[in-house]
Amino acid sequence: MVRARATSAPRRAFVLLALVLVAGLAPGARGEGGGERRVRRRSPKERDYENKLVNGEDETVAYEKVKDTLRSIFAKGVEPDHAEDESIKDYLEPDFDDPGAFSKQIPGRNDLSEATSSLRSSPTRRRGLVQDDEELLEGAEDLAKRGYANAHSKLHSAAHGGREHTKAFLNEWAVHMTGGQELARSVAKDLGYQFLGQVGELKDVYRLVKLDHPRTHKRDAPTLTHHLASQAEVLWAEQQFIKERTKRSIPPEADEDPDAPLVRVKRISGFEEEAEEDARGGLGRGRRSAQAAKAEELERKFNDELWVHQWYLYDTRTRPDLPKLDMQVVPVWDQGVTGKGVRVLVLDDGIEWRHKDIRDSYDRETSYDLNDNDDDPSPRYDGHLTNSHGTRCAGEIVMAPNNKICGVGVAYGAKVGGVRMLDGLVSDTIEGSALGHALDKVDIVTCSWGPTDDGRRVEGPGKLAKEAIKQGVEMGRQGKGIFYVWASGNGGSSGDNCNCDGYTSSIYTLSISSASESGKFPWYGERCASTLASAYSSGAYTDQKIATTDLHGTCTDRFTGTSAAAPLAAGILALALEVNPEMTWRDMQHAVVWSSEVGPLHHNGGWVTNGRGLRVNPRFGFGLLSAVGLVGVASNWTRVPDKTVCRITPSNSTGGDLQTGEEVLIYFEVESSCVIRSLEHVQVIASISYSRRGALDIALMSPMGTPTTLLSPRVADGSTEGFKDWAFMSVHTWGEDPRGVWKLNISDYQTEEKENGTVNEVVLVLHGTSEIPAHMRTKRTYNMEFDMSEEDEAEDDQLSLSSDHLRSLSWEQLVALLSQSTRSTFSEADVKMLLEENRLEETLRNIQSESGNSEARSIDGFDWSAVLRELMARR
Repeated sequence: MVRARATSAPRRAFVLLALVLVAGLAPGARGEGGGERRVRRRSPKERDYENKLVNGEDETVAYEKVKDTLRSIFAKGVEPDHAEDESIKDYLEPDFDDPGAFSKQIPGRNDLSEATSSLRSSPTRRRGLVQDDEELLEGAEDLAKRGYANAHSKLHSAAHGGREHTKAFLNEWAVHMTGGQELARSVAKDLGYQFLGQVGELKDVYRLVKLDHPRTHKRDAPTLTHHLASQAEVLWAEQQFIKERTKRSIPPEADEDPDAPLVRVKRISGFEEEAEEDARGGLGRGRRSAQAAKAEELERKFNDELWVHQWYLYDTRTRPDLPKLDMQVVPVWDQGVTGKGVRVLVLDDGIEWRHKDIRDSYDRETSYDLNDNDDDPSPRYDGHLTNSHGTRCAGEIVMAPNNKICGVGVAYGAKVGGVRMLDGLVSDTIEGSALGHALDKVDIVTCSWGPTDDGRRVEGPGKLAKEAIKQGVEMGRQGKGIFYVWASGNGGSSGDNCNCDGYTSSIYTLSISSASESGKFPWYGERCASTLASAYSSGAYTDQKIATTDLHGTCTDRFTGTSAAAPLAAGILALALEVNPEMTWRDMQHAVVWSSEVGPLHHNGGWVTNGRGLRVNPRFGFGLLSAVGLVGVASNWTRVPDKTVCRITPSNSTGGDLQTGEEVLIYFEVESSCVIRSLEHVQVIASISYSRRGALDIALMSPMGTPTTLLSPRVADGSTEGFKDWAFMSVHTWGEDPRGVWKLNISDYQTEEKENGTVNEVVLVLHGTSEIPAHMRTKRTYNMEFDMSEEDEAEDDQLSLSSDHLRSLSWEQLVALLSQSTRSTFSEADVKMLLEENRLEETLRNIQSESGNSEARSIDGFDWSAVLRELMARR
């Protein structure tokens, strides 16, 4: 075969420079500041291979010139701002705003094809992976077309990893490197980095620190990153940056005295009211006396000082007609189930493991301090109890009973360890190390923190944290998977949505919301479709809060927020795991869905019954966690079938352009080739460009008629960044058969400003099983004895579709809802005609009267009059 030759050596030289930058053929300098350079010795095979890259003596000279140029660049330092030689700056960061600047250095496509055609005869090894010559040529030509800036942009953090919100970049890099730890150490030394070892349990991923680079800097160092990535042994390199993390408890009110004595605020006094009832000779006195006696007996069950403040663990009612607030933990304890043999890990700002109410349950083997790099996770003390958060979380789980100190932990028979990781600069390496810590020992990990809940951010775990969680569910507990419990967030007052938090919306985490002592959704709560269940916590200022341990050996009854709800959930999971240690992470999620109680929270709006008969709410998930319910289900559990995943691309849409006052409808047709018959998680992975991200509203309708709000408008989010491959997750269609047409509505009806953008790419990802799990072959029954009247239930159903959600639906979806909820067969044309003639409401009422009230709704939770009002408003 005749090989075409380059028209000139300089052109070929620059192609080779591009290949060196991409493939890492040139050895690097020792450090940014120059100094003695150590070059890795090349093998005879490598030298022979380099010689094959050129044809003739002139090309060899050109190639050597390229290598020398590259070496001089790195020897002078890889920060372009500090480069004295303008030609070096042009090599590193050419001016892409000048169309001619880059074209002067890169040959045209035809010349480039000629220049690289001599490489077609040999395969090339790239970072440990064999690529054929066609792939190499495509990479070189693509580099020439896109420019160097795009070539190294892939080395940056993934979109929504927190980079856009960071305040500073660190002098630390995470590097994935083949060849083992000793080789990684040697490469780090050769390049002038301090080697800090492997990142947690992530194999072949290492921490490297550049000591002669500022510890923090407001700008990143892309050329240092590229230099690392260009080494032959390196698969990828990523500069670390500070991630702003917030503990999800509520700061105390300004007028609340933290030193005030603990005074029990009883939910109801009862005894005085009973005495008055006795004096009047009222009815029901015997029932009330029995209830009061039972409450008094439970109060005397433990002698711990805060036991009487733990209103959420046992039934404190003194009258049977009062609301029952009880996560039903005591009956499980009475069976001897206390979490024995279960190991829980708290990732936080440290735990005071010497506290008298924690020390006997402390798990030294699973504990570590990532902030100070030692094995003691004790918190740093100051005058403001800044680092009390982790100690409070740990106490909720394992406080020792009957020692007259503080209260009683939900799973006081379990062991608790701590990883101190929030009291310092948090980066992806810190999170990855923490989330994968003690992978072979830990059963449950609880996290009561996350990205700042300000309604402005869209942020998820970085590359390392995401991989650590994935490894945890795949490899932890001998392959059964670690249970990651995550507080859903406190951004309700900022209009935040926890589907913009990639930690709580991960399919691998159990996202826990909270309910107040009045059974209401708290003011700080976030609504989203990824919440799995709820636990009690604080509510209004006058509501009781959560009792637990505090720093300096003290106690508190003022722990708040979803921070306090998540450890309670972790403790209840520990109780279930004691009775059935063989449950997988998916088993536990199924069991939570199947056992959580709706009754205590039924009076809140938002409840919808999905196509499988499961009641779900964006505020509370599938309901309030019940220790009795979860332990009972776990004790007689059949493992769920293996999971299947289907990726569905759109079958059609109404177009990709979007602006204020409009919507984009996208349809996904799930055919029988997708073998899932019982859904678990549903994800919509979307890339959307929009001039104001917070104006977007995204709603999904399943083939079985279940509406889900994936994203509600967020007033505070004025970002123009949009969404880039962001996974919106929902559990609302759990158990449904996914076959049929799914309808996705992306709209902006909320803003007065003229916004615009494009829906670039959307994929529907379905997770589920090809067989129906054993426990779901029967209908889920709910215990609705929690003061549930028929009037309450009717009112609840009317609230189940909010006006905000209805506004987000398309005309077609509204007509479908109307037909389903009234058992009618109206077409869109019928509805339009009846609306124009003002006869739609009358016609619907006639249908209702003919079918009878009991048959007026074909789907529980749909109120046709609300749908009618929305249709009339759009007329």
